[in-house]
Amino acid sequence: MSAYRDAPAEAIDALARRLRDRAPVELDADWASDKLADAAQRLVGDEPLVQAIAERAALAPELVRWGIATTAEGVRRDALRRLREDAGLGERARPNRARLAVVALAGNVFSACVRPILLALLHELPVLVRASSRDDVLARALVARLPAPFDEAAAVVGFPRDDAAAWAALLRHADVVHAYGGDAALRAMRDATPLQARFVPHGHGLGVAALRGEPDEVDAGALEALAEDVAAYDQRGCLSPQLLLCRAPARLAPRLLEALDALGRRWPLGPRSSAQDAATSQWRGTAAALGTLLEGEHAALAIETGTPLPLPPGRRQLVVRSCPDEAALTPALAAFGPTLKALGAHDPRRPTAAVPHALATLPAGVAPRVSEWGQMQRPPIEAWLDGFPPSEGLLWRAGE
Repeated sequence: MSAYRDAPAEAIDALARRLRDRAPVELDADWASDKLADAAQRLVGDEPLVQAIAERAALAPELVRWGIATTAEGVRRDALRRLREDAGLGERARPNRARLAVVALAGNVFSACVRPILLALLHELPVLVRASSRDDVLARALVARLPAPFDEAAAVVGFPRDDAAAWAALLRHADVVHAYGGDAALRAMRDATPLQARFVPHGHGLGVAALRGEPDEVDAGALEALAEDVAAYDQRGCLSPQLLLCRAPARLAPRLLEALDALGRRWPLGPRSSAQDAATSQWRGTAAALGTLLEGEHAALAIETGTPLPLPPGRRQLVVRSCPDEAALTPALAAFGPTLKALGAHDPRRPTAAVPHALATLPAGVAPRVSEWGQMQRPPIEAWLDGFPPSEGLLWRAGE
């Protein structure tokens, strides 16, 4: 369906009504999973798309190519089929009675649009997406690549952030709203969402990496994997690690900085603004005064030496904090509460045990996605994010 830029409220309202009339999408269709996975794969290898995203998002093309490819890799046919089966989709006796999903994107990670669009369509729901002007390229490209009948069941709109009438038109017909943004933006969207609609907030947050074991036991491959987690999307997203918890930080930080600099030669940092320069200068000055600052060609690490350091302003900068054992890890994670969105774990002696051990140490009140180093920025389509399952809010059925 056509995508609208600077759409007036009346056009958005009419579009939402037309989309609702398309529900349910692909009822009883066994090939729905294949069609949606194919649409994601068709994003890969499109160089004009890469260049358009790189310019709009201020990212290096090399990093954009990686982001598109890894996002598409996470949309697997078998996973989509399992999600449909688990939800009981395609059963005419118990259809999904929701009619419209609305997705309001934040604009910090260009690939974040793929998951909510495809999951809504997978659950037979038409989807209306509000994208920011600097985060709409991939969303529009994905919608343009959807095959029938999904192509008439998805649309992308854009309008100024302060257009209250447009927001009201966007939200008033929704059965579920997946909203991304800061606390103030989420409160405003929640207030404008109908009471009967399911509101699923995806607030801003951060990632943390943790090492179980001795720093000297970490091999080069693991350091390269963690460096990828830090560098991906220039460290903008909620899954990006901003803090590393480990024993003896001074023994690990220099090696990680070398890995980040090596990666930076393949993935250059994107263009920076004057505001980013100022934030970086202030953070590095504070880190040098209160801790030990290690500066490389493409990254910087700050080792805490007693006084807690502020978290970095992105752009491949990381705080490294001492964490002597698992008992200390739990309160360290608890301090972040629900803002902890991702936890990357590594155990050099028992790599397969890293994630189970990390899950066992999680404090109450936090629900991050837990993964191994190198997977923090690669959530598969079936992953739970922000504590929610992939079907959150997308199913609405009559009971008996």
